[in-house]
Amino acid sequence: MTELAHRRSNGLDVALLWSRRTGRLVVAVSDDRTDESFSLDAPRDHARLEAEVRHVVLHELAHHFGISDERLIEIDRY
Repeated sequence: MTELAHRRSNGLDVALLWSRRTGRLVVAVSDDRTDESFSLDAPRDHARLEAEVRHVVLHELAHHFGISDERLIEIDRY
């Protein structure tokens, strides 16, 4: 897969990967602090892709700073 974009901050690593062969887009996330990682298929629609990436990054950063899912829902950011 080809890396199209990559951001790293506070131990959080987010990459957008693309398969030239299949056209598949994948968002890969890893957290150095917890050694956890996951990936998800990215939507091909740019606006939807941006919203998905923002959601994942917000969720991971919130948990990094101890903000619960309940609090994110409460402030309408989840």
